[in-house]
Amino acid sequence: MSKSSYRRNYLKKYQTEVKPGEKLVSRDHYFHLASDIETERIKAAINLINELREINEEEEWNYAQKRLIKGLNSSRLSARIGFSTVLTEFLNLRYNDNKIDCETFLNILLQSTNHANARKGKELRPLLFGRLFGLKSLCNSKLFFEKSDTDNKTENKSESEKTNDSLKRASFSRLLNITFELSLLKPWLREPCFFTLFEFLKKLNVSTSLSNDLLIEVLKKINDLKLTFSLEGLSFYLLIPDNQKSKILPSLTFTNGWKSNDPLLKSNTSLLVRTLKDNDVIFPENENDDDGDEDEQDEKHSNKSKNNNNNQTKKQIKPQNKGTWSPRLHYSWPILSQKIIEKEIDSTSSISDDNKDIKSTIEITTENVTNKKRKKYYKEDSKKKLKIAASNNNNYIHIKEFWQDIVDPSFFSNDPSSERKFTGFRIFKLFLLQLFQLSKNSNNLKAINSFFNYLFTPHLLRTLINQSNNTKSHLNKLVRNEILHDLIIKEISFQNPKLSLVFIHNLAFSKHGSFIFDRLTKSTTIDNLTNNVISLGDSNDIKKLLEFYLDVLNNPLIHLNLQEEKSINNKIKQDKIQDKNKNKLKKEILDSDEEMEDAKSESDNKITTKTQEAKIINQKQRWAIDRIVSLIKLYKSIHLDTFSHDAHGWIDSILKNFLSHSQLKPTNENLQKFYTEPNSKLIAEKLNSILSEVMSSERVDNITWSYKTLKLLIELEDKEIKNKNNSEFKLRIALDDKLNNVINLNLKTLKKINQNRLNLISSKSKSKSKNHPQLKQLYSFELLYSMVILQLRLGIDEDIADSIAVLEEITTIYKNLKINGNEDLYDDNSKESDIETKNDEQSHNLDTLIEILLSFISKKSSVLKSITFVIWTNFLNDISYKNLESLTSILLTKENLEGQKSLFDEQSDNESPSDNETNIEDEITIEDEKDTIKISTNNNKDNEEDQEGIDDVEDDEEENDEYEDSSDDALIEEVEKKTTIALAEVLGVPQEGGEIKFDENDSSYISSMEEEDSDDGMDDDQMMAIDDQLSKIFKQRKDAINEFKGKGGNQRKKDASEARENMVLFKLRILELLKIFIQNNSKSRNSYLALSLIIPLIKLIGLTTNESIRIKSHALIKSLCKFQFSLSNKFLKDHKEISLDSQNNSNFIVNEGKLLKILEEIQNIALTSKNSLQSSSCNQTSTLISKLLINYDAENNLKKVVVVYENTLLNWFSSKNSKVQSRMFIDFVNWLDSMRQKA
Repeated sequence: MSKSSYRRNYLKKYQTEVKPGEKLVSRDHYFHLASDIETERIKAAINLINELREINEEEEWNYAQKRLIKGLNSSRLSARIGFSTVLTEFLNLRYNDNKIDCETFLNILLQSTNHANARKGKELRPLLFGRLFGLKSLCNSKLFFEKSDTDNKTENKSESEKTNDSLKRASFSRLLNITFELSLLKPWLREPCFFTLFEFLKKLNVSTSLSNDLLIEVLKKINDLKLTFSLEGLSFYLLIPDNQKSKILPSLTFTNGWKSNDPLLKSNTSLLVRTLKDNDVIFPENENDDDGDEDEQDEKHSNKSKNNNNNQTKKQIKPQNKGTWSPRLHYSWPILSQKIIEKEIDSTSSISDDNKDIKSTIEITTENVTNKKRKKYYKEDSKKKLKIAASNNNNYIHIKEFWQDIVDPSFFSNDPSSERKFTGFRIFKLFLLQLFQLSKNSNNLKAINSFFNYLFTPHLLRTLINQSNNTKSHLNKLVRNEILHDLIIKEISFQNPKLSLVFIHNLAFSKHGSFIFDRLTKSTTIDNLTNNVISLGDSNDIKKLLEFYLDVLNNPLIHLNLQEEKSINNKIKQDKIQDKNKNKLKKEILDSDEEMEDAKSESDNKITTKTQEAKIINQKQRWAIDRIVSLIKLYKSIHLDTFSHDAHGWIDSILKNFLSHSQLKPTNENLQKFYTEPNSKLIAEKLNSILSEVMSSERVDNITWSYKTLKLLIELEDKEIKNKNNSEFKLRIALDDKLNNVINLNLKTLKKINQNRLNLISSKSKSKSKNHPQLKQLYSFELLYSMVILQLRLGIDEDIADSIAVLEEITTIYKNLKINGNEDLYDDNSKESDIETKNDEQSHNLDTLIEILLSFISKKSSVLKSITFVIWTNFLNDISYKNLESLTSILLTKENLEGQKSLFDEQSDNESPSDNETNIEDEITIEDEKDTIKISTNNNKDNEEDQEGIDDVEDDEEENDEYEDSSDDALIEEVEKKTTIALAEVLGVPQEGGEIKFDENDSSYISSMEEEDSDDGMDDDQMMAIDDQLSKIFKQRKDAINEFKGKGGNQRKKDASEARENMVLFKLRILELLKIFIQNNSKSRNSYLALSLIIPLIKLIGLTTNESIRIKSHALIKSLCKFQFSLSNKFLKDHKEISLDSQNNSNFIVNEGKLLKILEEIQNIALTSKNSLQSSSCNQTSTLISKLLINYDAENNLKKVVVVYENTLLNWFSSKNSKVQSRMFIDFVNWLDSMRQKA
């Protein structure tokens, strides 16, 4: 039946005829009270009550009472909720008019919900629930409350008021009996019935003076029902206020009840454990026999006859076992946890307060008392009071005892069922929330934070890890989503970052946690908690977190968890067992060698145990190192590359610890396991990673991070040298005298540079000195010197000779630039011609500096990459076309082994001296590259045009295969070619390009050969000299070919792959440099040089086989198209008279002819475009150049530009192989149209 038809039938059934002039309450309201939509129910309830009050007819009130009580029996939708809500307000209104009382309502309710004739479950269930909701409406109403109930004492009440109290007590007794009888009819009714009474008594505790008597009556009734040790019975004991216990508890004389009638006493721990398991255990009568006396036993036997007379009543109220398990936590747990926490807080605060009070009384009394004996008496009496206060507080169960002795064994240990674990996690969640709420308002945060530690017991953590790790478990979502993610991370840790440290400590650093908690649980809990500490916490929180990590790094054995300790102990036991077995066997064979074998086995035992211990130490230290580095990276990403003054302090502490671990070697054997060689190398590498992260931020003390690190290293070394005799450490790296002198010499220069920087900063205002070009250059040289020296001191740079050469080149550049901190390189009033002249004088120095930077980014070091970017940014204004050309030439090199060899061999040839023998050896030897680089794929989707480039990946793979196949033959040909050249030089034979060449017209060589044949030939010395050289050449050729052939096909492919990856990495970093140039150089005097990048970038897109390079190059071209070129009309006029022929390679002159030539070259490349991104780049740059030309001189240049487009259009139309996109012409026409409309 549909909802509309049901409503029609409903209204027909309850519709009454309306007499003329009579007002009736709308019957629609009763229908809408059963709606599942909460707003609809509330609206119907408000309208119904308002209409009843407005009409105020007795007939309507009686009809409403009948309908509302009858509606409680309905199982339709949400009828019981809606009708019971209105019924509560209805009872309040009728009670205010003295039209109803408790007895009347109970009679009507019992009559309406009579279930005597209900036989089927479907008939019985609605009636039982209807009665329950009716009782709930009564308890929520004001029928039990009057204004006189709020009076202070019952003695002041009149006789009528006392009579009214007795009537209410009688009504409450009846209500109590009805509710208890209802709770025992069905197992699933017990908890809601008791909860109704529980909520009712909570209100009575506040509003009426009858609460004590009624509570005693409830507790007696519970005891008669043998439900004292149920969760429902426990809840009513917890409802007793602390200030009323002295009045209520003495009146409870139960033989089989709680000891001292207080469930939270330590003496009731075993009973509480059994009660909280909720197994409906009715404890035997002799459970508490030891605590009772003989009189109680006699009284018990004397009451047997009375109990036998009420056998029938007992059968009716016999407690039944509960039905199925419910995922909802029992209502008694919140008040139980609240009471436990309150007792804990009261005990901690009361002890401290009592101590203060008693100490103050001791001071007061002893001051006034002169007699020594009396002083002693007062002190002893005060100590007794302290002991009594402490004992009273210790009588109650504390959080630690409650959780470890009751909750943890009951719900998490001994392999409990999934249902019991679920309940345990609900309890855990409840305690976390209540402690969190207390931490918001409490002044004693330190004590409350310590309460959290009690909850993370070993069984709970084990269950937490297992359930989170097992995705098929029923509790997986509860643990991972509700507890770890939503509660701990999102709610508690997010609002109180200090609690994040508590959770990190318990999950990762405690005896029961694990430092690989995230890996075990397959989550990011520790990472997210760390994120909250760094993003939301203050500097003290970050320092505490860092102290955790540094403590693990320095003292890993202190942070061993129980499992790790167990593994070490088990290894010791296994070694002892093996040792005994070996001894027995060897004793049988060689009795004479017994002592020797025993000594040997003991040493073996120590070695294996140390190996296991060293393995755990290594794992923990490496974990701590990774966490520290990730902490700095996370801080940088959250705080947008800025490090506060407080951050400098804790970063310096990291640098000190890392330097001590990487540079010091312990002489004490006990400390050697904490300072291993692999970890020291790892820490040195991570030190570079830290420096690369912090390099871009400025320090408060105005020195670079690399220089600060270098100073810390020097302080560390000086300290160890001074305390050489008393220290337990020695320096790991010992520098020779020559290298030490070089470093000291450059250190002096570094100090001068730093001092010049500081002088320049102090002499000028901050606004001017910040952008001062000389200041940036001094910063760059300080960075260069300190970083190269630091790499030498740390022993990271293996090529010491190369580093020394770099230092010499840096010194030469610094001296030639004449930077002394007192004079400006460029004054604001300098002419442009003067600036260009100075640039020409310093071009050689800048070229050398660029070569150094290129050598930095060709390596895999992240810190060298960061330094390169910083220095490149500082020298942007001085970049020339020649410098950019040196970068673009590298971009157009092939990405294979041959390209790598040609690129780096050319650099080495320029640097190495010309020695015939060494050149021959270097030419023939094939280098074996051992380093591998992982190229990260650029996942950023630029736009639809970038996505089109992905379709060309298959073609790139084919080209890569061709490179790999051809590289083998090319290397062999290169060896033969260089061998031929070497032979020709020794024999004096003419050669060209590695091939012997004879000129037919030149008969000098032939005649000389004939003359030599006719003569006796060379003497013996000449023959021996040539023979030695020839044998050396052929030997080197043989070794080179054998070395090449000795590598299998897989090795050669690996070498080719590594070379390709190295070249790709190199090109990607060069593209980063060009990106910095384009983004940060739009307003400088050399911004026009960006136009020189157009052609190389377009060619690179067609040449490269790497998708990342292609996408990044296209992104740079798009940035160029948005670039604000400083090409004013005056600028173009100044360069107009310069012809194209006069432009040499070292200059890039921009005029109309140059721009037209660039446009033609772009469109020529578009004709043979190799992929969609290259075509798109040609379209965009063609429009850019056309804009520049037409905007300058539309009248003359428009025709020239159109002619270029016309030629390309004709070629596109006539040739089917043309790769030009039609979009090129459409974009140009659209731009012309926009210009025409503006004009």
